[in-house]
Amino acid sequence: MLKEESISNLQLLYLVMLTQIGTRVLILPYDETKYAGTHG
Repeated sequence: MLKEESISNLQLLYLVMLTQIGTRVLILPYDETKYAGTHG
């Protein structure tokens, strides 16, 4: 067990990747609705 409370570079990379993916998943339905509303 580590003495310091810190995360490794790999954990930081995963955190950033999951944040980016989560943000895109949340934004995607909004973009689809906006597109369908103006072109449907």
